[in-house]
Amino acid sequence: MIPSPPKLSWSKDWFIKLISLLFAVFLWYFVSSEDQVDMNVQVPVEIVNLPRDLVISNQYKSSLDVTISGPRGLIRKVSQGVSRSIDLSKATPGTTVVANDLDSISVPRGISILRINPTHITLRLDRLIKKELAIKPITHGKPPDDLELGAITMKPEMIEVSGPQSVLAREQNLQTEPIDISGLKASTTKQTSLALSPELADLIGDPVVSAQVAIKDKLTDRDLGKIDIAPVGLALNQTVKITPGKLEVKTLMPTVMARKPNKELKGLFTANVNLEGLSPGSHEVKPTVTVKPSDPLPPGVTAQQVNEVSVQQISPETVTVEIK
Repeated sequence: MIPSPPKLSWSKDWFIKLISLLFAVFLWYFVSSEDQVDMNVQVPVEIVNLPRDLVISNQYKSSLDVTISGPRGLIRKVSQGVSRSIDLSKATPGTTVVANDLDSISVPRGISILRINPTHITLRLDRLIKKELAIKPITHGKPPDDLELGAITMKPEMIEVSGPQSVLAREQNLQTEPIDISGLKASTTKQTSLALSPELADLIGDPVVSAQVAIKDKLTDRDLGKIDIAPVGLALNQTVKITPGKLEVKTLMPTVMARKPNKELKGLFTANVNLEGLSPGSHEVKPTVTVKPSDPLPPGVTAQQVNEVSVQQISPETVTVEIK
């Protein structure tokens, strides 16, 4: 009996290898036969490993204009996941110039880089510092004639700023945009923003601060003329003669009060000499003048305005008292 010839058998591994070879040949043919095109793409710049105590203090291009060449199908995918990475792990304060060479950007196989613009990136590295800057209010206009601007309290009073030493070293305070107080008759609170340079605006943003504006009465010098001196602390069995018996009193008071006639204002002032504990005889004593609201108050005068009155000068400074 003549044996039959052996049957040819293909192993499973050889079949998979054959399929892979055919697929590779097809892919090569597809890629090599696809149109070759040039295209401009934007490639982002990524800064990596910047030391924590350093900061970039200048503006630089955050993306590069890159001209690439390759099959149309591959080029469409280049804009995804491709970047220009700049490693600053060994950077020191100062100016660093980074060259954008053609091989500084990694692209997929089959793609070539023709041009990169700009060809260099200049980075100014500075020390990163923190500084507290006081907020200085700036005003515009003025209140009515009888009033004046008092204190302006800012909230917050200071802002802590982190940034390049070269920028913050020359800053002493932060000024507000002009706060309009034209015709303001009473204290109020206003919201305002800060007038910042572009460098500070990049560091701080656009914060809104609160200004508590105090409006107070404008004060005017006023001579009250002569006020009678009254004794206090005199014993029941004693009499006294005061020489002179009147004081010349000069004051500082709100302008609206200063327009009043003396006869309306004198009731707010009391001149006294304290005789308590003095023995009979002649003594030189310093008189005192006190100011307090009367009941009723002069027309158009408030207790708050009376509290703003201060005695500037009395004449004479001492008087003679003769106690019997």
